[in-house]
Amino acid sequence: FGADSRRYYDILFQDGEERVALELKYKTFGRQLRVGEEDFHLLNQGAQDIGRYDYIKDIERLETLVASGACHRGYAILLSNDHGYWTAARSHTVDAAFRLHEGSRLSGARHWDPNASAGTKRGREATLCLCGRYRNLWRKYKQVEEGVGGEFRYLLHEIRAD
Repeated sequence: FGADSRRYYDILFQDGEERVALELKYKTFGRQLRVGEEDFHLLNQGAQDIGRYDYIKDIERLETLVASGACHRGYAILLSNDHGYWTAARSHTVDAAFRLHEGSRLSGARHWDPNASAGTKRGREATLCLCGRYRNLWRKYKQVEEGVGGEFRYLLHEIRAD
């Protein structure tokens, strides 16, 4: 879709005349889980600051795709069992502009705090600029087990042309 064939999206599909793009993120908190008869060994991906940046970058990319007319709408989806994504920070963080906690909002320019280290920002130095306004409303996906990392939630943002 579009003139820049070097852009990649997780899923692009067409439903009749409507073209839709999806960007998906799956971020895990390290834990061993058993669901029915199946065992799962989830890696501790950590680096939530980078995960948040990448998710917001997905929204920015989808806005560009929809604004160009290449797609009619897009969806950014983040699935996680890491409560650090939907829980507010207790104090100021270098990734405050990228926080996705329940009820927070995203819009406008999003950039790292000046105290963020070069290592944290490596490959992600660019300020992200969102045209739309988005509210972060986490939905319960599945409670697999009790305790930290046993609950999965997802965040979904729809991107449409205005």
